[in-house]
Amino acid sequence: MKRLFLTTALFTTLFFGIQAQSNMFQRLGNNKDVSVVYISKALLSLAGSIPIGDADISGLMDKLEGIEIYSSETPAAIKFIKSEFNKLTTEKSELEVLMKAKEGEQHFDFFARKGKDGKILELVMFSDEPNECSVIRISGHFAMEDIEKITKKMK
Repeated sequence: MKRLFLTTALFTTLFFGIQAQSNMFQRLGNNKDVSVVYISKALLSLAGSIPIGDADISGLMDKLEGIEIYSSETPAAIKFIKSEFNKLTTEKSELEVLMKAKEGEQHFDFFARKGKDGKILELVMFSDEPNECSVIRISGHFAMEDIEKITKKMK
């Protein structure tokens, strides 16, 4: 009985953590002052054969599910994005901090959500500049080694 209760509590916590994250992106997308770009798996598979600078991303494209970009230059929407993102990263989240950087008034934060197999299911980048705020979400099923291969091939 105790084991069943613990298992149920664990799954409920995981579900609500993932649900809160999805709801955040839904709220961002529904805000009229937030610009949204969504790139589907189908379009990403086409882009895999197109060279992007010095990067060979062909090995990663089949592992990506989609890319979402949310951004705004409107003060009220910037405040909204910051508030939503702060809630996401301060609540019990599955997001792990990969890197935080600050230069002057610019802040860049990188987070990852990993699956049980240790593969990355989601990369989230938050960019906060004085007159613009952006969140980039890359979903898929890939390893850090996949990203390292791309960066090593770059000149």
